[in-house]
Amino acid sequence: MKRLFILLAAAFLAGTAAAQEAQTMYIIHNNTITHQIPLSEIDSIMFETPVLATINVTGVSISPNTLYFAIGMSGNLTATVTPADATNPAVSWSSSHTNIATVDTEGVVTAHSAGNATITATTEDGGHTAAATVTVTDTPLNQFDVGVVINGIRWATRNVDMPGTFAQNPESAGRFFQWGTLGGVTHDWASTGTVTGWNTPNNREAWTSANDPCPPDWRVPTQTELTNLRDQPNTWTTRNGVNGRLFGTAPYQIFLPAAGRRNHINNGALLDVGTNGTYWSSEEVMTEFAFSLWVSSANSLINWSWRASGFSVRCVAE
Repeated sequence: MKRLFILLAAAFLAGTAAAQEAQTMYIIHNNTITHQIPLSEIDSIMFETPVLATINVTGVSISPNTLYFAIGMSGNLTATVTPADATNPAVSWSSSHTNIATVDTEGVVTAHSAGNATITATTEDGGHTAAATVTVTDTPLNQFDVGVVINGIRWATRNVDMPGTFAQNPESAGRFFQWGTLGGVTHDWASTGTVTGWNTPNNREAWTSANDPCPPDWRVPTQTELTNLRDQPNTWTTRNGVNGRLFGTAPYQIFLPAAGRRNHINNGALLDVGTNGTYWSSEEVMTEFAFSLWVSSANSLINWSWRASGFSVRCVAE
């Protein structure tokens, strides 16, 4: 009596195959012959594709669930559908106030005006939703920084550039500052090339809230705060071609570029770019020095430094 064989196409995709040789059909699975049937005993072979069970979406979440932007900034939201093997994981995005913030089909949010907006992800299967809140400030972009909280201290993610502004990105050197003020004046210098008019006196006075070089709501860190940062996990690395030291534990980390420094003498000669960087504290030592954080490929140290030196500034939140 001849037999009818029904082979599932899905089984072939998983590694099962049939072959005809010497009037015999072989059933092969995982490179092992499991059956040998003479063709004379087979009436016909049919292939059927099984109907796979649909796995429905049960929920969705968004990360991060809050965003803080200045006007013109953009950032990504990620929607995660559960279960991970859902048959249809597609989501759509929408904004409650498109005049404040818009979102594209990939979850990229762009800030347009000051205010608050809710960004919602909706699953195509089941209509499940998750939302994130976007807060947009009218603070100028070069004065805005969300910051990163490391061991209870919110650190800016960029160096100070011109007094009262942040550098363009975390890898930017910004400008170098001589510590405090001389005759009530803060002195800042370019982080590249040569400069003229360097101020060599070290009897400089501490910054005050009125002349602190950090943007509004930020200030130069204390020696204790710099020491706290130094004591966090840190490693030497390169970002976008810039050497520096990364402090903190992911995702709460800041990058301090090895911007170099300007010598307190020799007309503010530029030194050590790419090999180390030095960052001022707000606290003085004796009459001519101030505390600073020095970073290099070897380690990071708290030093006493001549006040007339030109160093970077990385701010902390008020």
